[in-house]
Formats: sequence, structure tokens, C-alpha cells
Amino acid sequence: MSGGLFGVGLALAALAPSFALFGVALVLVGVSAQTFTTTANSTIQMASEPRMRGRAVSIFLAVALGATPIGAPIVGRVADAFGPRWGVAVGAASGFVAALIGLRFVMLGTKRPS
Repeated sequence: MSGGLFGVGLALAALAPSFALFGVALVLVGVSAQTFTTTANSTIQMASEPRMRGRAVSIFLAVALGATPIGAPIVGRVADAFGPRWGVAVGAASGFVAALIGLRFVMLGTKRPS
């Protein structure tokens, strides 16, 4: 849900007609991003074996932080070519994609090792 709210917040920010409404939309973006990160981190820690927990969290952080150098130039190129609203809209699309992936796993069900 937080991925979807992230997408909604960024979509609202991209469409905001004023700076004040842009700021209000970014509050939703910040809350949903923090919720997403906290939920993902705690889920990984709770689902992994205690002796593997540090490794699991390090892989999670490597993927989360390592994706920034890949995505940032893409968003920057879009913003440079089409304007900043489109750059923010790319971020909204990433939130919607994350929500769809999460929804797929919830609908199909995931089997956790016992």
C-alpha cells in the first residue's frame, strides 16, 4: 500500500498547480517512503534466519541504495528533456509498479519456509 501511496503522492506533486500544494503532496510522499522502507526492512529481518539476518539486510540495502546511480540519470534525462514534472511522474510510475508487484505477491500468496 505504501508503494501505491508513494505513486499517488508523486503524481499529485507532478500535477500540483502551486508550490503549497506541491509541498502538501510531498508530505504524503515522505510518509509513504518511510513506511515502505521500514516495512521492507522489518519484513526482511523477520523472515530471515537469525544467523543470516545481517547478510539479508546488507543485500537489501545494496539493492535499495545501489539502484540510485542507475535510476537517477534516467530521471534526470527525462526531466532535462521534458521538464521537472515529467521527472516526478517517472517517480510516480515507479511507485505504481512497486504497488503492482506487491499486489501480485499478495494475490498469488507467498510461501514462507517453516
